[in-house]
Amino acid sequence: MLTLLLICNEPALAAHAHAAGVQRLFVDIERQGKAERQGGKDTFISTHQLADVAAVRAAVPTAELLLRVDP
Repeated sequence: MLTLLLICNEPALAAHAHAAGVQRLFVDIERQGKAERQGGKDTFISTHQLADVAAVRAAVPTAELLLRVDP
């Protein structure tokens, strides 16, 4: 079985992806120390905010919603 996951904080995109079969949506608000851990690497550090969680949940009430937070 394949489980599809999308890291996203945009409600419309989340709803579209879920309708297309994405089962898990992931809002990433973890940033503490990330720049130092990933320094020099070509990585993306999200700009997601806590308020994005409620907006995505409202757009996709039946999707599995994951949230990464700072420790």
